[in-house]
Amino acid sequence: MENLFSSIENAIKEKYGDLESPDYSFLAKEEEKNPYAEFVRWVETQGFAATNDTDFNTDVSFHYRFEKNDKTYIVRMSLVGRFSVFARIDGDGIALIHEDEASDPLAVEILEGLKKYGIPCLDEETISRRYPISLIDLEEGEATVFNALFSTDNYR
Repeated sequence: MENLFSSIENAIKEKYGDLESPDYSFLAKEEEKNPYAEFVRWVETQGFAATNDTDFNTDVSFHYRFEKNDKTYIVRMSLVGRFSVFARIDGDGIALIHEDEASDPLAVEILEGLKKYGIPCLDEETISRRYPISLIDLEEGEATVFNALFSTDNYR
C-alpha cells in the first residue's frame, strides 16, 4: 500500500510542481495524448455504451460512464498519473468498487480491462486520504488524494 502511495505522491509532485501553487498546464497535453483511448475502445467492444462526462473545469481525469444491460458504471482515469477509480450507479447513488470487492460480472469485466491496460484501481481508503495541495475550488487543508488525482468534485 505504501509503495502505491509513493507512486501517487511522485505523480502528483511531477505533474503539479509546486503544491502550494499547482501548475495545471499538463492537462491540455495529457488530454491531447488521450492515454486511455485504447481502454475505452476495448470497453466498447465488450458491448458497453461509453459516454465521456469529463468536465475540465473541475476534473483532472477522464470521466467515463459505461452502460450495459441496464447497469451503469463510472470510471475516472487520472491525467496526473495512471490511476483510476471505479463505481456503480444505482438507486442508492454511487458505490465505489475495488477489484477485491467486485461480484457483479459486468463490473468484473471492466476491472479486468483496467488491469489489462495497466490502470490501477484505487480503493476508498487511498483516495480519501488528505493530501497537502492547494487546489482551485477547495479550502486549504480540504484536498484529498481523490481531488489531486481526479476532480475537485466529490466522488459520491
